[in-house]
Amino acid sequence: MHIRRVLVDNVNLDEGTVLTLSPQVSHHLTHVLRLGAGDAVILCDCAGGEARGVIESILRGGVRVRIMQRCEPPAGGRELTLPVALAMPYLKSDKLETALRMASELGAAAFYIFHCRRCVPGRIESAVARKKERWHGIVREAVRLSGRTVVPEIFGPFLFEEIMDEITPQYSVILPYEGGGYPRISEVLQGLFPEGGRGGAKVNGICLVTGPEGGFEPDEIEAAKGHGVLICSLGARILRAETAPIAALCATLAMTGEM
Repeated sequence: MHIRRVLVDNVNLDEGTVLTLSPQVSHHLTHVLRLGAGDAVILCDCAGGEARGVIESILRGGVRVRIMQRCEPPAGGRELTLPVALAMPYLKSDKLETALRMASELGAAAFYIFHCRRCVPGRIESAVARKKERWHGIVREAVRLSGRTVVPEIFGPFLFEEIMDEITPQYSVILPYEGGGYPRISEVLQGLFPEGGRGGAKVNGICLVTGPEGGFEPDEIEAAKGHGVLICSLGARILRAETAPIAALCATLAMTGEM
């Protein structure tokens, strides 16, 4: 029988602990999943820990769960050995939400949202502030369904000039660009990992920077080069703004042995 997973924040998962789950999680367990007293659940603390528990009772204040035992992580774990983050522009409609969901399922370690010249016009700060809670919910649900144990953070919004200063000290940064004359992403990744496999002597993490629907301006590419960003191509075809980050992420995971 499949045991349902739920995400809980800042909890003690030691054996014997009795937890009263939040109203939102309790409602999901009882009204959506139709679970009751005696049913088993897997609790994930969103920071890498998991434990098996049993529902003891369903009270007005929330579902009470007793922790039975901590779960041993699977061989190799469910998180990426080498962190791969995504820096994505603020996209209109549900396109950014689609990219956040799929990238979270694939294992993205963090998200950086930025605004550049060809992004959706308007006040990005207020737009991001309004939508960030929804984005966090989308990311959490993707983490729960994919079996991950850590919820990636969403940083921003940044201006394009700011995002380079934010990510280049932490990551080896790769920026796919539709302009001609650049090596394909597979060649760039081979340069970072000449022996293949996971990790690299000088690579602590990778951040992939993808562009808006209109693409990057040439001077933005030059500014990125000035920060040591590696410019590449995703092939001969033009990809949608919500497709490009997923394509780049899959290529990176394949090179690092995660797929």
